[in-house]
Amino acid sequence: MTEKDEGLFQVIVTKLRPIDGRGSWLAVAEVAIGDILIDDCKLFGKKDGELWVAGPSREYTTKAGEKKYVSLVTFSGDLKDAVRDAIVAEYNQSVVPDDGNAAPPGDMPF
Repeated sequence: MTEKDEGLFQVIVTKLRPIDGRGSWLAVAEVAIGDILIDDCKLFGKKDGELWVAGPSREYTTKAGEKKYVSLVTFSGDLKDAVRDAIVAEYNQSVVPDDGNAAPPGDMPF
């Protein structure tokens, strides 16, 4: 569990599940911000190594048959940075081996 304290709020990653074989999608996480739990936060990585987080979203189909997504929760400002930093720290701690000998993360029930 990774905690990130940024001034007025504390972000805690309560669950993290790595995603394999989904392109730039690296993991899905649940974060706690105070008494609020936000599930389905997604960690993405660009080819240049930059990592970014998207809040939960819902897929829908337009009248033209095109699949699109709408954000259900949007993080902004300092909170956006704190959520990203906490999820990235947890991802790096549990998935990215620092010496090449780290065990793979266990199965998570979500």
